[in-house]
Amino acid sequence: MKTSKILAGMTATAMAAAMMAIPASAVEENEFVNATGTWTYTYTADQIQTAIDEGKAEFGTYDDGTSSLGFNIQVGHMKNAKVTIVASSSTSNIYNGADNDPIDEDYMYMVTTSWNYDAPTDAVAGNVKWSYDEDGNQVTAKGACDINEWDSGSTKYNGNWAQITLADDDYSALTITVTVVADEDTTWEYHNPSDDEENQYEVFRMLSGLSCEFVDMDTINSQIVGATLTDGTVVTEATATSSSDDTSSSSSSSDDDDDDTSSSSSSSSSSSSSSSSSSSGSSTSGSTTTTTTTGSSTTTTGSTSDDTTESADSGAAEGVGLAIAALAGVALVVTRRR
Repeated sequence: MKTSKILAGMTATAMAAAMMAIPASAVEENEFVNATGTWTYTYTADQIQTAIDEGKAEFGTYDDGTSSLGFNIQVGHMKNAKVTIVASSSTSNIYNGADNDPIDEDYMYMVTTSWNYDAPTDAVAGNVKWSYDEDGNQVTAKGACDINEWDSGSTKYNGNWAQITLADDDYSALTITVTVVADEDTTWEYHNPSDDEENQYEVFRMLSGLSCEFVDMDTINSQIVGATLTDGTVVTEATATSSSDDTSSSSSSSDDDDDDTSSSSSSSSSSSSSSSSSSSGSSTSGSTTTTTTTGSSTTTTGSTSDDTTESADSGAAEGVGLAIAALAGVALVVTRRR
């Protein structure tokens, strides 16, 4: 019998109770929906060294004694994620201009447009740090900016080139900290749990995908009315989980069969590369907090929302964008997920 006929003969109280019992509408697979959180990853000098040794990051030295470290970065199943990357040096050797003393911390920066050409900074011509033309004028390029709450744009898996300039050639002094924020404008490509796949969402990768950062599926799905959790429960009221299971994990990308890998060379002055990391960490969710700490990553899951947006074209754009850095032309390899 149809629900409308059942409700027709009910009192108002009974009708309200019956309506409460009707399951929430299921979220469609691949629909883009809002969920929030903050994830912080720390990459050590050893990881940077491994990435350089394996061709996942590029390091170049120059006649004036400076050097440059660069690599590709990429967000995961998200649109409009906010990314901040800070390089810290234990020897205060981060370049701060020819007439200034080196510093111990600075944002990494971009010098070109994003892979998918849809990040907000792609439309803006910014100054390329420490890059000048023959007349001494600072070089400008669309997309050039500090990586400080960089908006990843309107497609998932968007990426860009990140680099830092050093006053010498000692990259062993560096630590790189990445913070990825999903806010009220960020949407995730929704997935139902599956017995055939790891029930995780990809958050971030760098160093050419040497490894990947993930968040447990229930951390995201629990924030979405109509979503299915890994235990089969359908979410009827959005809540942020306080489970200590909501930690990030790392997985090598070497067995990602659907990755596109391409080589190209940059003709502009600069260094370029890609990188990876491994992490696990602490997790904070909602008003209740449970924290575990292991390794080098921190996960914070915040306010919840059941807002949804219409599905949009998913996957990385076809082809591979050149990563153009600011100091010396080098060959690079870009790993892209579809």
